[in-house]
Amino acid sequence: MASFSLAPFRSLLRLPGIPRLVISSLVGRVPASMGPLSIVLLVESVTGSYARAGSAAGVFAIATALASPLLGRIIDRVGQTWVLLACGTVFAGAFTMLALTAQPSADLTLILGCVALAGLANPPLAPSMRTLWSAKVDGSALQTAYALESTLQEIIFITGPLLVALLVTTISPAAAVLSAAGLALVGTLGFATAPPSRAWRGLQRTRDWAGPLRNRGIRTLITVMVLLAGAFGLLQVAIAAFAARNDAPGAAGVLLATWTSGSLAGGLIAGGRNWATPVEWRYVVLLLLLVGAFALLLLPTTDLQMGVLIVLAGLPIAPWLSCTYLLVDRLSPTGTVTEAFTWILTGFLSGQSVGASLAGVLIDASGPRMALLGATASLALAAGIAMTRWSTFAHPDQAARNHRAGRGERR
Repeated sequence: MASFSLAPFRSLLRLPGIPRLVISSLVGRVPASMGPLSIVLLVESVTGSYARAGSAAGVFAIATALASPLLGRIIDRVGQTWVLLACGTVFAGAFTMLALTAQPSADLTLILGCVALAGLANPPLAPSMRTLWSAKVDGSALQTAYALESTLQEIIFITGPLLVALLVTTISPAAAVLSAAGLALVGTLGFATAPPSRAWRGLQRTRDWAGPLRNRGIRTLITVMVLLAGAFGLLQVAIAAFAARNDAPGAAGVLLATWTSGSLAGGLIAGGRNWATPVEWRYVVLLLLLVGAFALLLLPTTDLQMGVLIVLAGLPIAPWLSCTYLLVDRLSPTGTVTEAFTWILTGFLSGQSVGASLAGVLIDASGPRMALLGATASLALAAGIAMTRWSTFAHPDQAARNHRAGRGERR
């Protein structure tokens, strides 16, 4: 294992066409972190009800989770460009309509319809970018690429809420929704019209309804992702309750940003090293580290103590995500790689929603520590499943499905 260096990241970003893809993908994905919060703030401002606002955000998440695998399957069959252009246009239109029609006298059905349409058309830029990385690089460079991906994900989830807060404070909640629409449209157009995206075509696949789900390893990855995302949903609500119990509700945002910053640092460190250990080994070890780090969050009594320990709970996340992406690339059956990445996204959204809902019940019954205990238990179960189903991560027959076989025609 070599010492840490940023040189692998610089080498990646010098590849032809990559800077445009990375920048446009980053711009187009910021609305993914802006969307739920901007919807909540806009709907609450016009209805005066957090219940209705939460319902609208829930509809957005559910619609995205349901549509993503279908969009991924279509991309694997017909390519990225036209699917992404259609999604970006419809998403921007739905969010624009939401911003313009969300008035105190507006029918809630119309609001929910706009939100649902935006969720169904949410551009699958992240899965598309990961698919292009798989087509452009391999070996240690692919490990670095997926580490960069997971690090950018953290930047997105720091930037989005901050941008929403700025726009809501200085202009209005509608301005935040309109900005999300504009960024999604600009980013998606830039990405979908880039030469590598226009040239990419999926390999011929076996025609069956299951797609990537027929692979046992992919099913394991999705199950683990649901449990991990459930833990994240529990943690996010628990931190808000923890800060409120300490008479500093505003500290919740700082604590969650600190958590995300820890993950960002972990992604940079992991991506700057050349790992010789098998990816499945790192996947399980990082999960176990997450279990231990989350267990430590049961100890703090002050916000400062929580702030120190929550950094540790963030460090393994981005490196673990990059291992997940590598395993998806390895295990997805021929011609299903984009759909496989969208199933991971669906697992995350589903688990996070369930975790956040469960957190409220646990906190009302026994306080934030019970939610933190639930998060630790969910991660422990995820690690247990990963270890007991280790064999499902075995590399499939290269002759049957080798993504690299089609690289020459996809570049």
